[in-house]
Amino acid sequence: MGPKREEEMIAITLKLVTHEEQQNLKVKMPKGVKMSKVKERVEAEFDIPTEEQIILFRGKYIAKRYMTQKENAFQPLNMPDLEEIVSEAGEDGLQMTVIHHPFRLENFMKEEEVEEGDSDVKLRQSGASLLHRAVRRCEISVVQELLVKEAFTRANARDRAGQTALHAACTAWQRESAQIILDSDKFEAVYKKDMDGRTALHYVACWGDLEVAKSILAHPKIGRRHIHMEDIFGHSPLALATECGHVKVVEAMNETLASKGEDDEPPPADEEPSRPSSPVAGKAMEEDEEEAIAAIEEKPA
Repeated sequence: MGPKREEEMIAITLKLVTHEEQQNLKVKMPKGVKMSKVKERVEAEFDIPTEEQIILFRGKYIAKRYMTQKENAFQPLNMPDLEEIVSEAGEDGLQMTVIHHPFRLENFMKEEEVEEGDSDVKLRQSGASLLHRAVRRCEISVVQELLVKEAFTRANARDRAGQTALHAACTAWQRESAQIILDSDKFEAVYKKDMDGRTALHYVACWGDLEVAKSILAHPKIGRRHIHMEDIFGHSPLALATECGHVKVVEAMNETLASKGEDDEPPPADEEPSRPSSPVAGKAMEEDEEEAIAAIEEKPA
């Protein structure tokens, strides 16, 4: 055997931003590093639990996604993996900002003008639950707290656009929130459609996140028909993943098709959204999404 090939490394600058101070730390990690390992390093260096971290990426890749000329545009950790932005790193490596968001459900409810003990309330004209709002505001710790809170019973709720919190996580490219929701015993609505006839799998197919796609495909309530299920525009998750060039997601879908038997049970009665959309609801949903983007852009860099 020849000499072992040395793994290529990349520099990562971690900037911790708090009310009291700002700390910079430059580390070197393998180019193929997963974000879970980066978060473990942040925990070791800054003593911040992984579930209480928000990590913002900075650079041209992010600017491109938001269609802005700002080279320092940034967004929370919701990329499929570092590999999608590592090519733009340059000599300075990857630039990341670390923000500590300790468990904060109580303050989150106050910000949403929800009374203590009323976590099951529907918010605004959009009909969103607190879980929808936590996902859209990138409040990962609040997502966790809500799903373990016994009094919270709206894990499977839809908003007026027919979307569950999992839809919200997948449309916002929020891998961590999506995985937390999928791992929760409370959440069973993985098969539900929104007003466009799309399940969360449709949105993952466009997004291309392999880990979330595999988690959805492995869910006991997801069968072969969901992979071929067409939305109101005639697009299935398999077709969308193929058209978007997400080869690994397509492979995962085909593996699921090969391994799962035919769907014997009829579609659940609640698969289709029961609440019709309206112009008012649509406007409220747009306001929610605009606020989520604003919350991202207002994070300290």
